[in-house]
Amino acid sequence: MLLPRATRFLGDLGSGLFGASGAALASQYPEFIQQYLQRLGGHRDEAVRLAATIKDGARSGAEIFLPAIETRAAALSTALDTLSRATGFERLAVFARHINRDIAEATLAAFRPAVPLTLEGLLAATIGLLLGVAIFGLLAAPFRGWRARRHAYAGAARR
Repeated sequence: MLLPRATRFLGDLGSGLFGASGAALASQYPEFIQQYLQRLGGHRDEAVRLAATIKDGARSGAEIFLPAIETRAAALSTALDTLSRATGFERLAVFARHINRDIAEATLAAFRPAVPLTLEGLLAATIGLLLGVAIFGLLAAPFRGWRARRHAYAGAARR
C-alpha cells in the first residue's frame, strides 16, 4: 500500500517540478525580447548619431564610412520598428527574421531573468508548464508500464 502512494507522490512531484521549470524558462522569452529591444534601440541611436556627426562636418576622412553607417542605421531602424510593432508570439518569428547576432549575444551575456507580468508572459509560462508536464510524462511512461506489469504479475501469482 505504501509503495503505490509513494510512487504516485513522486510522479506528482516530478510532474510539478518539470511543469514549474518549463513555465519559468518559457516566461523568460518575452523578457529577453524586451532586453534585446533596448539594446537594439541603443545601437540604432548610436549609428544615427555617428552618421549625423560625420555629415555635420567632421572632414577627417570619416566620410568614407558614411554609407556603411547609414546602411547599418537603416537596417537597425527597420528591425527595431518591425519588432516593436509585432505582438505576442508573432514577435518570435519577427525576432528570428531580424535578429542581429552581435546584439543578441550581448543581450544574452547581460540578461537578467525577470517575471514578466504581461499576457504574453503568462501565455509563455502556460505553454512552458504544459511542455514541462508533457516531457515528464514521456520520460515517466516506461516506468508506469513497468509498475502495471509488476502488479498484474503479482496478482496472477496469487491465484
